Amino acid sequence: MRLSARIGPAVGCTAPLLVLTCGWLLLQLVARDLHRAEDDHLRERAAAVAPDARALLRAGAAGRPKAADAPERALYSAALDVGVRVVGPDSCFSGGPQPGSDVPLPARTGAPVTERADGTSSRALARPVRTPLASGTLWVFASDTADRGQQRLVRRRVLVTTVLAAPGPACWPGGRPRVPPRRCAG
Repeated sequence: MRLSARIGPAVGCTAPLLVLTCGWLLLQLVARDLHRAEDDHLRERAAAVAPDARALLRAGAAGRPKAADAPERALYSAALDVGVRVVGPDSCFSGGPQPGSDVPLPARTGAPVTERADGTSSRALARPVRTPLASGTLWVFASDTADRGQQRLVRRRVLVTTVLAAPGPACWPGGRPRVPPRRCAG
């Protein structure tokens, strides 16, 4: 068997595997970048709503429930596209998209985490909020639906690229058997 006849099938099998491996690596990098971008967004939102969360905790700790209405509205307005939950010693204020109150949240603060409940998942970031009268935790939530959609798109593109790349090496000229030249009768 000629060397080129053995190389053709080897390349034909190796090329799609190489494309799949590169695609898997690309998918991991895309997922990491999407998480990083979402985490940066959560940090920005947490910094933007922290003053309103402190005002809300101060009003709640002072025992003035009516005084908490304005800071609560300001908190939800500043949150924009994320869910917010402020957990104080005696109260809990929440608004926007977020996991239900029955979903346990991790005790650790500072690093974003993924929360999964009822078939949905979201990224969550907790920040401690302190005032002279009370301290609590500010939770900021963002759904990761867009991230999963982008990952599905990349996965689909990698699979299509693999399917398109698979026949290429099979058509490689070195892998075809050589037909001996015909001799003319004469």
